This record gives sequence, C-alpha cells and structure tokens, in this order.
Amino acid sequence: RWSSMEEMVPERAGEFAATIRLGDTRLERFRIVLNQDAKQSLYPAEDFGDASAEILGPDWHDEGRSWTIDGREDGGRPGDAYRIKLEWDFSWDVGEHRRITWELQPQLEAPPVEAKSVDHRYFIRGS
Repeated sequence: RWSSMEEMVPERAGEFAATIRLGDTRLERFRIVLNQDAKQSLYPAEDFGDASAEILGPDWHDEGRSWTIDGREDGGRPGDAYRIKLEWDFSWDVGEHRRITWELQPQLEAPPVEAKSVDHRYFIRGS
C-alpha cells in the first residue's frame, strides 16, 4: 500500500524532518515508522488525521490510520513540496512531548525525491 519510506533527518535534538511532494490528487497520506519496522509506527488517533490529531504509538495497532496532507486546502498543486516535522522529546518538568507539523514550502525549495506518478482510473456506479 505504501510506495516507499523516506528517512527523516535530525534537525536538532528531538526534531526530525522529511520533505515530500504532492501527487496528482494533491492528497498525501503518511505515518512515521521507527527503524523501518511497521510494528513501530506512530500514527494519528483517527484516520485521515490532521496535524492536531493525537499521536499514538509506537506500536502495530495503527489499523491503517495515517495523517493526510490535503494540498487543496492551501492551494497546493501537484509537485509542490511539503516539509513534515516530528518533535519528540522528554523532560522531567513537562514529560513527553510529541508533535507533527507540515508546511507548504516555497517553490524554490525542492525535495530530494521526485513524486511517483500514479495512473488513476475512475468509475461511476449507479442504479
């Protein structure tokens, strides 16, 4: 179901990031996988979660749930780049802190990997 895994790069202590491009539908779904092991997934509490969704895991109980970047909401076009960030840290004062964010990148910035084109087929079913 998932086309590939892109390694998130550490940006600073407890913060990791990856850049993706929107495909033709302008909708991209993702979850975070630790050590390339699907049994160690971070995922939203509800499917098609946005950045405000509670983060669950790491475990294997994702039941297909993933975050969804909807480029249509902010005028994104096929090929536009989004930067996804994971913040995950702990302090004795605050406890565990986990947050997912994403942001449309300016046109000049391009991700390291090209988007894979997908051929879509559409059907109408009626009575």
